[in-house]
Amino acid sequence: MATGMEAKYPATVLEVYGPDGTGPLAVERSIAAANDGGRWVFETFGDPYPFEDLSAYTRRSKAARFTADLLRAYLLALGVPVDEEPVWAESWLITKAEGPSPPRNKGRPSAELRVPGLLESGTRVNLSGGSGRLRDC
Repeated sequence: MATGMEAKYPATVLEVYGPDGTGPLAVERSIAAANDGGRWVFETFGDPYPFEDLSAYTRRSKAARFTADLLRAYLLALGVPVDEEPVWAESWLITKAEGPSPPRNKGRPSAELRVPGLLESGTRVNLSGGSGRLRDC
């Protein structure tokens, strides 16, 4: 679908974060096909979901390994209502944290992420190089 504003370096990326993820961001699964400055790269991280089309990842063209159609199918399989208007009252809110930064983040911005009813209070996440606290609203 042409929009009149084609990206110079297009990419198709899916990243899923959750309590079973690894690293400071708790990444569970990441899939990316991206034009990295004129050269296409394809990368995956984490265990594949049962619905993934693993045969697509072996296509000769790295750009064709993870397409917009696959992304849409994966989002639907994950339960993301891509064909519906978002319920803004249940959306995530990211705000700048008040007070001093923790010593290990000196000079870096901190943020707080509130996700209604998602995780227990006090669960910590890393946001944009700073630290944040994930809590119920």
